Amino acid sequence: MKKRYGFFVIGLVLLCIAIGLVFILKNNTSVNINGSQETSLYHDQAVKICQLLNKSVALYQAKQFKQAHTVAENAYWNVYDNILEIKYRPYVTPEKIFNVEEQFHQFSNTVLGASDAKQSVTQQAKNLCEEVNKQALFLTNKS
Repeated sequence: MKKRYGFFVIGLVLLCIAIGLVFILKNNTSVNINGSQETSLYHDQAVKICQLLNKSVALYQAKQFKQAHTVAENAYWNVYDNILEIKYRPYVTPEKIFNVEEQFHQFSNTVLGASDAKQSVTQQAKNLCEEVNKQALFLTNKS
């Protein structure tokens, strides 16, 4: 009787662990822009860019202009330029690519305090974030 009870308890514990793992894995799935339970390299890069842009805004608001500029530059050079731009380029005009590049550079200059931008830093970051998410969704649907 004690053996059966022991197996029952072990089985119950394993079942609880399995249910917990399923719950954890289900909640760790990224939800992309169109709401599907899917993640992609492009979506992950867009998220990373937006996080860096938001960090740059926070540093700017804390008057840490050089750090804000460095983070903004990293968002462009280390993330956007290396993946999204390269993959997105064949699908749009050079003018579109240069326009987005210019927005990134303008944002970097704004957070450095070297620009008298017409839009707020927060609005510039929001616009860039929307753009990279749009590009990520397009590229995800193309793959």
